[in-house]
Amino acid sequence: MCNLIIFFCILVGSLLIMDIRIPRISVHGKINGLVMGIQKAQERKKGEETAKEYVERINGRKRENFMRRSYREAKMVYDTIGQSNRYQHTLKLSLAAGVTGAVIGLAVRNILLAVILAGG
Repeated sequence: MCNLIIFFCILVGSLLIMDIRIPRISVHGKINGLVMGIQKAQERKKGEETAKEYVERINGRKRENFMRRSYREAKMVYDTIGQSNRYQHTLKLSLAAGVTGAVIGLAVRNILLAVILAGG
């Protein structure tokens, strides 16, 4: 407990020495910020397009999301090397490995380990 008090005293003292002010958060300021954000969004909807919409219009196509692009590229690689029938097998194997990792992490009762093993 004493270490915690000393830590906060050192923290406050160093902030005062460096003349750093901690901003106060108020409900009134948050409401004003939300109102300004809504007003800006309404002004933009009146006819201006966002930068993303502009780029999509210029390019003439929308970007693929990560999963579809990755699926298409991996399928193309397997087709190129002549092993297109192994792609589904690889997907099933990776799904099984992810589920197995999650089960191992949960069996140890460690949620973070389960997430890491499932993602790996």
